[in-house]
Amino acid sequence: MFKLFSREPQGYANLSPADVKARLVADAHVQLIDVRSPGEFSQGHIPKAKLIPLNDLPRRHQELKKSGDIILYCLSAARSKRGALLLVELGYENVYNMEGGISRWPFDVKQ
Repeated sequence: MFKLFSREPQGYANLSPADVKARLVADAHVQLIDVRSPGEFSQGHIPKAKLIPLNDLPRRHQELKKSGDIILYCLSAARSKRGALLLVELGYENVYNMEGGISRWPFDVKQ
């Protein structure tokens, strides 16, 4: 069944990088998940992000709280869309994908 409002047919919503930044500032409990590889993560990631590579997400999703917002990102949004869909299928709500990935993140990154 399709979710209403700004949700994609898959059950998650897309957020712009500016929207993600605003949510991170407004809510300290937002879970920001980087689904890239450890090597990509070490080259630079969004502050407060937790690394859970997409291939590890099926077995590590229990590390995430089901309450509150979960925002996923990768390099371009291809992997994070797959990760968002997986989390929705596993029963998570308030799942978001950052449009354009970190390649469109205009703010500071942590090395």
